[in-house]
Order: sequence, then C-alpha cells, then structure tokens
Amino acid sequence: KDIEQAQRVAARVLALDPGNFRALEGLVQVLRTMGQDKAALDVVKTLLKAHPHSPGAQETLKELEEAVNGRGI
Repeated sequence: KDIEQAQRVAARVLALDPGNFRALEGLVQVLRTMGQDKAALDVVKTLLKAHPHSPGAQETLKELEEAVNGRGI
C-alpha cells in the first residue's frame, strides 16, 4: 500500500511539475521496487533530460538498460 501511495504522490507532483527532480527520482525507485524496470528506465531517461548531472542517475540508467535489454556481449 505504501509503495502504491508513493507512486500516486509522485504522479500528482509530476502532473503539476513534470521536471521535478525529487518526484522523478522517487518514481524511479518506486517503479524499480515494483519490478517495473521498463517504466523505471523511461522515467530515468526523463530525469536525465531534465537534470543531466543528477547524482547516481547515469549508474541507474546503466543498471536498468542491462535489466531491460540484457547485458549483451
């Protein structure tokens, strides 16, 4: 229930302020916790567009790309 509430709160904040750093960051974590890696990947890409120097976002992007697309060879 708490995780679903966190997702709703982040969605509401983003509806009012689409580039809100904290809401984007929080939504990525919520989606990852829910096992929704593809959706989290989309959100982290949005986060990086709005905040390219976001701490940890590049590493999160890499982790999610590997999870969604596989490690490759």
